[in-house]
Order: sequence, then structure tokens, then C-alpha cells
Amino acid sequence: IGEAIELVYADRLSEHFGVLAYHFTRARQWAKALDYLLAAARQAEQSFATREALALYDEAKSAAEQQAGGIAAAATLIAIHESKARLHFVRSDFEQSRAEAERILPLARLTGDAVKEGEALATIAWASTWGRKLEAAVRFARDALTVAEPAGALAVQGRAYFTIGFVRGVTGVLDESHAALDQAISL
Repeated sequence: IGEAIELVYADRLSEHFGVLAYHFTRARQWAKALDYLLAAARQAEQSFATREALALYDEAKSAAEQQAGGIAAAATLIAIHESKARLHFVRSDFEQSRAEAERILPLARLTGDAVKEGEALATIAWASTWGRKLEAAVRFARDALTVAEPAGALAVQGRAYFTIGFVRGVTGVLDESHAALDQAISL
């Protein structure tokens, strides 16, 4: 059925991502299922259908796990967890956002991707900030800097310094706050 939909609606596939994901998942054609699940999840996310997007990313994760491993699979799982961390943050579920970012760490380390590792640490730091775990936020932001500086990941460094500056500012440690915020701005 999925192949028939692809053929009949080749010029309008984006209108059928969800249906295609459904049929290719049921057919256990994992590569196509994954592609359509990710496309449907992105569509839902862009339409602010957060719960639907989260459910689709969960299905995409399952489809990705059905395929052979390797760097491509790890990169796909990293992207799924990044999206889920972002969506949970939008829902103000900071603990779940942090948990999704933590799932990225072993994958980034496995693939040797220091930028993704730094981004995950910065995401954990920011989610910790909003989850009122302020000292943990600073610790994870510093960890992000430790990873991001040698990798030259300027955006990660900026996020980490901003987190430190924000946390130190709201806790009254103004000298450290100003220094970190100045560093974030310069980056």
C-alpha cells in the first residue's frame, strides 16, 4: 500500500507522510518507515503538534533500532533525541528534556563527535537551569566547555557561557555572571 501511495501521489508525498510511515512500519520496511516517520515528526513539530511529534519520534527510534548499527544509525538516534529534548523543553518538561539529552552522550562518544557531545551537555545544562538544579547546570555547562573548546564548537561554547552567566546572575554571583555573559556575547 505504501508503494502504491508513493506511485500515485509522487508529486504530493508530503501530504501523506503519516500514512506512508504507518504502512511501511507495518510492512517492516524499516528504512522507508524511518524516513517517513522522521518526515512526519518534523511536520508535526513545525505545526506545533508537540505530542504527535514526540510519538512519531518514538516510533522513529524503534524503526532506527531495527536497522543495522553503525555511525549512520547513531547519528539518526542523536537527531531523534535532540528533537525530543527540544520538544520536551517546549512542554516545560525539563526533566525529560534533560533525560533525552543524556541519551545523546554515549552515542556522541561512540562516534567521536565532540560537537554533538558538547551540544548535549549544553542542553542538559539549560534544562537543569529551568528544572531549578542550578549547581548541576553550571557543572554541565563547564563540562560542555571542556568538550567544545578543543573542538572549536563556538555555538556550544556560547550556550554554555550563557547558562553559567544566567545561573550566576540569578544567584547573585555577579562578577562571574558578567564575565560569562561577556564571553557568550563575544562568541
